[in-house]
Amino acid sequence: MRAARAATAILASGALLGGCSGGAQPPAGQGAGKPVAAAQSVSARPSPTSARLTAIPDGAWARDITTAELTRRGLHLSPEEITANYLDDGTVRIVLRTQGSRWSLLVQDDLGAYEVGDLGTTSYDSTGRWVQGSDSTGGSLTVAWRVNGDTLVTSGIKPPPGQPPLGDAEHVFLEGTWKRQS
Repeated sequence: MRAARAATAILASGALLGGCSGGAQPPAGQGAGKPVAAAQSVSARPSPTSARLTAIPDGAWARDITTAELTRRGLHLSPEEITANYLDDGTVRIVLRTQGSRWSLLVQDDLGAYEVGDLGTTSYDSTGRWVQGSDSTGGSLTVAWRVNGDTLVTSGIKPPPGQPPLGDAEHVFLEGTWKRQS
């Protein structure tokens, strides 16, 4: 039931938690281009490591999202979005998996199991921004990124030209500091 509410809450703005079908660990992506930093709610300044990379390295990257982070960043989710995205206890763990030209976003439910939030294709634009195509919505977003050791920072998400601005939910789930998982 939560997945259906998540799909309604998040797909309405065209990004994550769309309830795409797939296993608990679907593949995810890489592309070509040079990473470029952009600053919005999370800083993504180039580092010596990210300057050499042309794609987000394959693997699993995890982070915890908290309601305190939402408040600190000035982001707002409705009570329904909070519950549908497992934030009603104040925190949720998400895992970004990248593999080849595919990505997936896994969301940990209240029992500790992971469900697919969204998945899709990966490419990079001429400025090096990650172009994240969604299998659930058919849409895409661009994301600034950098990697320094075992840390991935994503920021500055943007919709394609001519599309309306993104809602807070996209910023909550796509912008942040991720740690590589073994």
